[in-house]
Amino acid sequence: MELFSRGTKFRRGFLSMLSTEGAIDKGLKKFVNKQEEHLGVQGLLSEWKAKVLLFVQKRTCASSVVQTSSDSSLSVPLGDLDHLKILQWSLVITYMDKCTNNFVFVCKKFYVSSVFSELNSPAGTYVVSNLAQSDILKFHLSFNKAHNFNGVKCGPCLLFLCAVWKFYKNPIKPRFICAASSTSLADVSKWLCSFFKAMFPAVNDLWVSKLKKADVPCVSSWILNDSTGVVEVIN
Repeated sequence: MELFSRGTKFRRGFLSMLSTEGAIDKGLKKFVNKQEEHLGVQGLLSEWKAKVLLFVQKRTCASSVVQTSSDSSLSVPLGDLDHLKILQWSLVITYMDKCTNNFVFVCKKFYVSSVFSELNSPAGTYVVSNLAQSDILKFHLSFNKAHNFNGVKCGPCLLFLCAVWKFYKNPIKPRFICAASSTSLADVSKWLCSFFKAMFPAVNDLWVSKLKKADVPCVSSWILNDSTGVVEVIN
């Protein structure tokens, strides 16, 4: 709640390696104390905790330098871009829904599995096409021209599905977005966003009216423009 109340421009500062290890150590202590108290056995998880901390220290040290040869004395610092590339071997870097200045790191296998589950959901939201990409792009161009969209300036690629994460849900859930920026239907997407935004006041009024009839106090619908409205709506 504290994070959402700070608005969309707020971003948590990046942690150094030492502060990262300290945060993990603090979290481990809290977890271990809780489990040992529950089991009634002190020191039961001490060895496990030490191994986890040693593993973390090895990983953080390994990511701070890169070997340029078999000689361990020849190592150079990694740049920010190199660190991101290492992260992307096993993680997908996305962002938090309603708080887009804060990044979320998701297991790549889990991310891909979530996207495929959404595409194959029984809801029938998506339709499988056997057309070649070039043929679909031609159809989109014709559609843009027929409906006076500026399709000529749109990008030469199709829309793609991506996921951001709803940290205001319990449990945390993905929100799937059909990304259209620089794609063949970019202008159509902009028009739809403007259309739905113009409908917000009417939807809010309808929502409040229905809930008042049910004797449920409510000032607005659950539709949110950004993170600044999350706390107010939930409260």
